[in-house]
Amino acid sequence: MKRYRDQSVAHHDPRRVEIRTYPTFDIALKSAYWYYEFVVGELRKIGLRQIPNDLEQYGNAFREKCESIATAAMRATKDFPKDVY
Repeated sequence: MKRYRDQSVAHHDPRRVEIRTYPTFDIALKSAYWYYEFVVGELRKIGLRQIPNDLEQYGNAFREKCESIATAAMRATKDFPKDVY
């Protein structure tokens, strides 16, 4: 995961060979969801409520919205010539 981040995401270096496989983030995400739930619980104790209760649910809803927008954009531009940049 760290190599992928260092070479392909945060510090992209086009001179390096591309990483052909992508890490699985399932364990890291579950850890983040658990920690977020803990932090939200602590913030609720001091009255802070302006953040989502469930990070996983929020992320899934955001992904679905992005997919919907991307689908609409692809549909709207499907007849554009391929060589338009």
